[in-house]
Amino acid sequence: AGASISAYSAYSKIKSHIFVPENAPKNKVSQIQLYGSIVHKIPGPRDNSTIEAIKYSEENSIPYSSHNLSPFFIEGTKSFGHEIIKHFNNKQPDHILFPVGNGSLLIGSYKAYEEIKKINPDIKIPKHHGIQTESISPIIEIFSNNKWYPEQAKSTIANGIAILNPPRKYQSANVIKKTNGQGIKVSDESILKWQKELARKDGIFAEITSAVVLSGLDKLVEQKIILPDENVLLPITGFGLKDPPKDLFN
Repeated sequence: AGASISAYSAYSKIKSHIFVPENAPKNKVSQIQLYGSIVHKIPGPRDNSTIEAIKYSEENSIPYSSHNLSPFFIEGTKSFGHEIIKHFNNKQPDHILFPVGNGSLLIGSYKAYEEIKKINPDIKIPKHHGIQTESISPIIEIFSNNKWYPEQAKSTIANGIAILNPPRKYQSANVIKKTNGQGIKVSDESILKWQKELARKDGIFAEITSAVVLSGLDKLVEQKIILPDENVLLPITGFGLKDPPKDLFN
């Protein structure tokens, strides 16, 4: 999101300030800087960047362009669902697994299916499963009727979904329930394992955050929630060089 805003700002001749976690992947930060944006590195958990960005915008009387708080953002991620519906036509997937941080892709997909079902009542809505890490899992805890406190968070390699307090957490958990999906937590070790497996067996180098869906699939198959004759869709939403693991070649 930061890189996209930076690119559009450069094109529109707008000065932009981008707030990122202090430990944000170097490749992502370099891309933002290349477009000429001013980068503010904020220590602490990822959510601190949001807090500081809002504070800075208020103190300097400039707009805060949050994609996750915008009601129009889901209208954009909804296009993912429409593409899936169009591609699979009369044989929709039985399951779709989502890496869940703020839950925007999950919610957008469900919204697309909801809209199409009003036109075509016969269309099948796939089970939408949400995958988070064992270290940071607010949406899965809500789905499971457990308590979640940001203080419970631990470090994780899946930086893209390391959101302590997602603004759409209840909406995300509700989508999983409405579609009869499951909320699954996976370990960092499992994510790294499946990232390497996908690269070596299928030639796809997925970003760590994207690879969580393979870890989730492994668990759902093991639990017999996903059966051998069912069709499964795994969205690989990021390329591996965006945030390469330090021990990638070990």
